Amino acid sequence: MMTPWKLAVRRYRKNLSYQWRAIRTVIDWTVALYIVIPAVLLGTKFYLEWLETPVLPPILSQVSSIWLYPFLFPLFFARLRTWAEPGDILFLRQRPDWIHSLVCFGLLELGIRQLASFGVLMLLIMPLLRNSYDLSSMMLLRLFLWGISMSMLFALVKNAIHVQLAGMWRVLAGWLWNLVLLLAFRAMTAYIIMHPFVFGCALIAVILAVLLLSYWRVHVMYTYERDVDLELEIKMKLTAMLLKQAVDVKQRKRKGSKPLLFRRSGYLYKLKRPGQQVGAIGVKTLWRSSSHMIFYWQLLGVGLFAIVVSAAALPVLGYIVFPVLCIILGVWLNMYWRELVDSDVWNMFTFDGSVLSEAAFHFTSVNALLPGLLWGLSFGLILQSFLAALVYGLAGACAALFLARIIMTMIGYKRKEHAKPPASDATA
Repeated sequence: MMTPWKLAVRRYRKNLSYQWRAIRTVIDWTVALYIVIPAVLLGTKFYLEWLETPVLPPILSQVSSIWLYPFLFPLFFARLRTWAEPGDILFLRQRPDWIHSLVCFGLLELGIRQLASFGVLMLLIMPLLRNSYDLSSMMLLRLFLWGISMSMLFALVKNAIHVQLAGMWRVLAGWLWNLVLLLAFRAMTAYIIMHPFVFGCALIAVILAVLLLSYWRVHVMYTYERDVDLELEIKMKLTAMLLKQAVDVKQRKRKGSKPLLFRRSGYLYKLKRPGQQVGAIGVKTLWRSSSHMIFYWQLLGVGLFAIVVSAAALPVLGYIVFPVLCIILGVWLNMYWRELVDSDVWNMFTFDGSVLSEAAFHFTSVNALLPGLLWGLSFGLILQSFLAALVYGLAGACAALFLARIIMTMIGYKRKEHAKPPASDATA
């Protein structure tokens, strides 16, 4: 006999299978072999070394209470699910106890998920908390309980905002609640875990608020339609984030958002030579491609993480990692440029060899400048002072620009057909 708890468990398992299939669609064996497995192995190596001698870079040790910021990730990703589907309304209107059971299962699933996420995070950064910031076991327990209770409160208030408000008010209330929670968590956490009485009073107040909101959430009945919409949005969020990187989908513009005539888009600076103008078209094409820009920013972020970790562990590694990152960036930019030149639209036009060469170098220089600058700044901040970081940033930008252009020259910036002279010129 089907019961509401059996139905909720079945939907939970079905959702896990659906999310796993979405992950497998994006992370195939090549991504797992070249990115996921090396990241896990390197992370395990650094963590085992961190257990013995946890090292905090000097630039990070100067930031007050930086150990709080990792706890914001499980805090702001807390979401309450009611496990309701559109086809349930005809049945659940006659059996309110089933709705109550589904919501109770959602609350239980939220609590277990937040307990696991905060537990894993606490385990990962425990060497830093104990050895670098001298937090005792009792303080760690208070921080653990405080984080779980605040994440439950955040999820319940966020759910109430989504099902009670609509339109602009929902957006404004959501952003306001995010800001209030961020300031409260940042300002209070570092203080209350040092004072047991203040921590006890604050924890009791948060738990009472969680209980009241949970009681309202279980017994409210008029928000069913919005609960279904929110459930579908949460279910498809991970799938949309993963598949968006594989498929470049252009969002439809609102009617009347563009003028009737083609407008001339701006650029960073005025371009005089034809090669620069053609290169600017390539730069705009890359910047307006959502899938390619996602990979561009991911490469920049992974480079920052690799520079910081390697420089903090051993400064010599930074001098090895930086050129490797620049070479990866240059190869990817060359691949995108060649794909762009080989496209059907660009084949409709004929480009001179010198113009195409100048365009390729302009495209490479503009897109390699920002990663080289940020990688150099982060490397300089880890090793020396802020003023030295500016020098490292300028040197990194020049080095990334130089290596990317060298790679563009070595691999090639055009197809073989473009290098051949036209048939008419050859006969002449």
